[in-house]
Amino acid sequence: MNPQFQNWIRLHVYKNDVGWIRNILEKLSSGEKIDHTKEILKLAKKAVQDKRFPRAYNCLNVLSHIYEILPGDFRPKVARKFGQYLNRGAMREFSTSIDYDKLFGIFPHMNENDKDDILTVLSGAIYSEKKVNTTLVTKLIDHSDIIGDEPKRKMNDTIIRMLDSESPGIAEEIIRLISKNETARRNLFEQRLLEKTIDKITMDENGRQKGVDLYLEMKDIANQKTREKLISKELDFLAESAADKVTKVKQVLDVLLKLKLDAVSPDLAERMHDQIKKETRQIPRAQWKDYFRFIMKNFEIFSGAKRNDFLKSDIREVLTSGNPSDVRSLDWSILDHITPTILHLKTYSCSNLLLKALIQDLV
Repeated sequence: MNPQFQNWIRLHVYKNDVGWIRNILEKLSSGEKIDHTKEILKLAKKAVQDKRFPRAYNCLNVLSHIYEILPGDFRPKVARKFGQYLNRGAMREFSTSIDYDKLFGIFPHMNENDKDDILTVLSGAIYSEKKVNTTLVTKLIDHSDIIGDEPKRKMNDTIIRMLDSESPGIAEEIIRLISKNETARRNLFEQRLLEKTIDKITMDENGRQKGVDLYLEMKDIANQKTREKLISKELDFLAESAADKVTKVKQVLDVLLKLKLDAVSPDLAERMHDQIKKETRQIPRAQWKDYFRFIMKNFEIFSGAKRNDFLKSDIREVLTSGNPSDVRSLDWSILDHITPTILHLKTYSCSNLLLKALIQDLV
């Protein structure tokens, strides 16, 4: 290599003159690209050893911009060295200054430990100055399949800390961004984050709604313990006195209808049934539609005695009321499931009432 030309390369690397270096290397042969890149790697290594981190950053930043024009079989070696140097002490903090598109393109060939350590730094930098780093969050979403346990833990730590801060809206925005992607939800969220959103649910209207909405964004990854924690919280809310009982019952049923309840414990299923039935009976019968939908959607989780009581008591009461509005409060799509169940239980009189009500409603 021409020593004078190499000195020019070194000078422009130290100046972080990415454009100049890339323009020069693009015109060289594969062998020459490799030779000059090896020299830049040496500059980076020495700068890190000497703890001249801004200079080391300039070297690595240049490498990140020329990486894609290097010969394919040489890139893995560059990536491994790149990760080793970036993952040294104070150099890690420069991870957030590397162009994310370039950095994520290098990750696949880094050593696993270096990649995880660097991603951990990035996972803790998803916000700054009370503002979401949307570009970084989007990258972590798009590449959630490479996020290991430690980066995942760090991200959840960061979001939980923000939920407890004076600016919980930042955490809420991050949760919503990630929740839009099903794969990212499963790869990035931990159960403790869902539990934290439940803990943040307060009994006042605004606090409850925010916490519930956040949980529902992540509901599909909730395990049984977490799901039951939310259900208990909702039932506690329902048990509190309220001037507008109709609205309160509707709010709670609206949440429960969005959950998968087939795995809840028998004790909790019984509590749900008894409490929701008790509260529903305190509101006009014309407002019972969501109650019926809830019971029939989750019919199999209730005991035989509860199911029998529902069919012989609740359904019969509505159908024999003689009030057309009460009959219309029933969800006819759900009644498709009620009819064979009634017949199975041999409650023929109730079955006849159902058919009669259907005919009257059509007329």
